[in-house]
Amino acid sequence: MNTELRRLLEEDQKDLREMNPSRVERDRARRERVRKIEVEGGLRDAEDFLFAAVIFQHGEELPDWLQAYHWAKRAVDMGCTEAKWLAAAALDRWLLFQGKPIKYGCQFLLFGGVYRLPPVDDTSDEERMAWGVSTLAERLALRDIQGLPIRKRVAAGSASVEGWQIDVIVLERHLAHNPPIKGTIAGYDKEDRPVWQNSYGWNWIENSEGLVVTCWLPIPHAPVIAHIVADAEKLYLQADRFKGLPVIWVEVDQNYTLYVENKGKIWAISGKARGEIEQVCTYILDGSYNSPGPK
Repeated sequence: MNTELRRLLEEDQKDLREMNPSRVERDRARRERVRKIEVEGGLRDAEDFLFAAVIFQHGEELPDWLQAYHWAKRAVDMGCTEAKWLAAAALDRWLLFQGKPIKYGCQFLLFGGVYRLPPVDDTSDEERMAWGVSTLAERLALRDIQGLPIRKRVAAGSASVEGWQIDVIVLERHLAHNPPIKGTIAGYDKEDRPVWQNSYGWNWIENSEGLVVTCWLPIPHAPVIAHIVADAEKLYLQADRFKGLPVIWVEVDQNYTLYVENKGKIWAISGKARGEIEQVCTYILDGSYNSPGPK
């Protein structure tokens, strides 16, 4: 084992835990040093490649995460089974930052104040498990918490309706690597506000200041769906009915999310105004939406 690489890894993990303000610059310096170690022939055994992959997984650009994937896979090929999950996570991060469906389900994207699992491709659960990742249903429920700073597994209990439930999960801090949500205007609502949509088919409404006021997305139907937030103080869940359908309301620090099943998917609609959330839900249920209230 390369002892310098172990020291660099320990520094990396300490900075990540403490979210040191100088972390980004220190990460860059560590990656530069790892590159030199590689050129000097210092990556020899499986642990060396694993440590180098972890450091590059905390990079800033697509080549960093692709390199992390290749090094983690090299560690796996050399017999390091614990590098399997890292290889899957690195590949998913590389895909996530391109707006593509992820493969294994190891990355989450902040959307409307809630961390969501991006759409995944048709990778089988068997292949996921072969790379150290749990099944898609378990990822949607966040049964496997590897790679996430979890404060509370279920912070405020669970709310259940017919055939599915919502668990609120609280992180100790926001995730360090999260791309901004980018999209194109898909239409306008009745107040002439733009309705945006990204490559995943996730939708949101912005006000005149460019701030998201309401957002919504479909989630694959699963027995349990995780509602993942960071630094939450006030939490409240309620099972209810809306237009004759069972729904679940989640309130986190005066931000609301309504969950409703429609045509085999669970829709999550988030915002600060319950009335506007209900209006978007109406558009979804009666099929009149691509954009709510199109002009």
